Amino acid sequence: MSKFRTHYDNLKIQKTAPIEVIRAAYRGLSQKYHPDRNQNDPEAGRIMALINQSYEVLSDPVKRRKHDIWIEEQEAQQEQRAQQEQRAQQEQRAQQEQRAQQEQRAQQGQRAQQEQRAQQEQRAQQEQRAQQGQRAQQEQRAQQEQKGSDDSVFAKFFSNIEFLLVGTISLIIIISILYLLLFSNNKSKDDEYSTVSDASESVLLADNEDNIENSKTTYPASFDCNEAKSLTENLICNNEDLAIADLELASLLKQAKTTVTDKKALNNRVRKQWNYREKNCKDEACLFEWFNYQKIVLTQIIKTGNVNAGLTVKELTPKPLPKTGHNDNSNFEGVAPLRIKTPSTGNHYFVKIENAYTHKHLVSYFIQSGDVLEINLPLGTYNIKYASGQQWYGTEHLFGPETAYAKADQNFNFRFDGYQYTGYTIELIEQVNGNLKTSHIDPSQF
Repeated sequence: MSKFRTHYDNLKIQKTAPIEVIRAAYRGLSQKYHPDRNQNDPEAGRIMALINQSYEVLSDPVKRRKHDIWIEEQEAQQEQRAQQEQRAQQEQRAQQEQRAQQEQRAQQGQRAQQEQRAQQEQRAQQEQRAQQGQRAQQEQRAQQEQKGSDDSVFAKFFSNIEFLLVGTISLIIIISILYLLLFSNNKSKDDEYSTVSDASESVLLADNEDNIENSKTTYPASFDCNEAKSLTENLICNNEDLAIADLELASLLKQAKTTVTDKKALNNRVRKQWNYREKNCKDEACLFEWFNYQKIVLTQIIKTGNVNAGLTVKELTPKPLPKTGHNDNSNFEGVAPLRIKTPSTGNHYFVKIENAYTHKHLVSYFIQSGDVLEINLPLGTYNIKYASGQQWYGTEHLFGPETAYAKADQNFNFRFDGYQYTGYTIELIEQVNGNLKTSHIDPSQF
């Protein structure tokens, strides 16, 4: 078909040519594309049929005129379509320019707001410095007035002190004379008592040295027994089973430090447990119970990588519930809306929002059960994780051993489309045919 259109376009250039020219062109094309001359070309028959059809139209004045009219109509339609496309492109460019102007106006408004806030902060700082200067001047005047009054008091005091000084010196001399007299009378008795005291003291020292030599047997522990100071450390060093338990616990702690992600939290937990042992364990039975419990907890921490694994609720201190909207970072300017609705099941939520590509933490929010969090975030793409539970133990332990961890499978793109800011409404409520999928995650991934 493409060849036919090419040939016809060549003839169309000379559409006013006489019939002899058309016949000559027909004979030339027939000789070139006749199937007898192109027996190896399977397309020769189809091309020859197109040539015959073209000659039939061009050799008949009536058919030729109709065909020329049809071509003119096609060209007019093509020109009309080209004009429509041109108008559509112009409208699209106009819309793009309008959106660009709107974005520019929005950015200008945002910069104006930022400048206004900066000016307000600057004025507040100037007022604060002025108030501080005024207070400093008032304090200086007060000190000067106080100093003047103190000087007057001291002047009165020193005017009378000479009289008191003479009487005091006389009294001290009399007391000293009396003391010397009493000391000389009792000296002989004191010497006798001191002799008896020294003798008994030497006997006690000898008994203590014998006891220390008899109980000198110590066993290797995770610390230097020669520097043991507390009662619990001495009990461990002098009991073989306790010393072995101490070495095993040190080995488990070393493994735990390689598996947990929050080493600071692990160190805090170890310090609290050690302080508990030093304060409460006064005998070997208490120490054995303490070592057994620590082995169980550290084994769970090694398996899960979670510092809170194995903790019992009695070890944690409940904290008051933060209000909905309580966050750890308010130093950003949000423009795109985010709304998070929680179910009234008794579970509270601790939500973390971070950059989807760099995984940099942006902000965390607390949401009480059944409440709705409504905030604005900066433009960008974020992922959302959340922990849930009923009893709050603070940001270190969250909801304790019963904490459930999860994350949304999709990323959330907060953007400006030229007309409005695009945000999201998230319902953390299980629903039939819900469009938000979540996955449970390990505490170390939270």
